[in-house]
Amino acid sequence: FPSFVSARTRTDITGRCCDGGVEDVTCCLFDKSRPGGQAFLAIFDGHGGRQAAAYAKDHLWENMKLQEGFNSDDHEKVEQAMCLAFAVTQRGMEKVVGTWPRARYGLPSTSGTTASVAILRGRVLYTAHLGDSGIVLGVE
Repeated sequence: FPSFVSARTRTDITGRCCDGGVEDVTCCLFDKSRPGGQAFLAIFDGHGGRQAAAYAKDHLWENMKLQEGFNSDDHEKVEQAMCLAFAVTQRGMEKVVGTWPRARYGLPSTSGTTASVAILRGRVLYTAHLGDSGIVLGVE
């Protein structure tokens, strides 16, 4: 399950999203459905094909918003909802992996992905990562 860090300090965000490779996928969404809005920033480092990274990009944010407690101001509830959304996304991915292109020698797809996610709500920053990727927060 993902690791979490919450920050409750004044935050100025400068960011750059770029595709690092053929199997990597980025996502920068701004959602105004909450008072003050929120931003979802994610990098999915695909391997063995792009399909898993693309699936995570297309489903993880929506799965987060559907979880009970995600829109709460209680940080623990938000973190639990984020964790559950990763699991829901994984289960959804398992249902469609059979439709993805086969790997070499006709074996089932070996596509997978890591995920590094940041959600900014006002002055609160939630981060989560899954796999061998992570988020580094720097200060100038």
